[in-house]
Amino acid sequence: MLKRMTAFIHDGNAFRQSFEATALAVTDLFSLCGPSLDAGPLGEGDDRFGFSVTGRQQRPAEFLQAWLDLMRVTFEPSPPGTMFLNSNWDFVSANVPAGPFALGYLSVLGEEGEDVAVVAQRCIGSRMRELGYGFERAQATFVSVVFGEQLRGRKLRVCRQAQEVFGGGFRLEAAMAAIESVALGQGYEASAGDVFVGTAYDASIPADRLRISVWMYSEISAVK
Repeated sequence: MLKRMTAFIHDGNAFRQSFEATALAVTDLFSLCGPSLDAGPLGEGDDRFGFSVTGRQQRPAEFLQAWLDLMRVTFEPSPPGTMFLNSNWDFVSANVPAGPFALGYLSVLGEEGEDVAVVAQRCIGSRMRELGYGFERAQATFVSVVFGEQLRGRKLRVCRQAQEVFGGGFRLEAAMAAIESVALGQGYEASAGDVFVGTAYDASIPADRLRISVWMYSEISAVK
């Protein structure tokens, strides 16, 4: 049984090198996220431990949860389809503005029995107002809807609700253009204001509750 439940590494050196490169890349990425407009990125001479690059954020736990849920969606082994945020990390990178911008993030956990619409209305709306965010002012928004064991068998319904509530999902022509661009090794030109939604399973979420996390790119002047 153990053999069937284990991931086997056939090249330890390659695994170690990839792990180190991944850890350094995430550290570099988080180092670029200043906690305020006046706080710039961390430089080579600064402390760049894992706890320091996340701990400098004003809401470190929420920052990390939003990132982890985005990764869950990216690597979810049973995605609802290819026209969603699932596995399409290219859309997260393609939408990054070229110059300075504001990275908005939040993560909320709904109550037992609440569907996507209720969690969005009760939690997301108030949290966004509290933080000065707005979907209408965002250049791109990425929504991760994460569910537990009891909702696993209804994930398609959860995904459909998320699409209806957040207006997310790829337009067919945009999706085909993006897939073609990636296949040809060309850059994808994102459309401003797009909302991308993905879903993922997390066994740690209790009962039939939903966690919704949001990443959004906005102009600095749009954050109030």
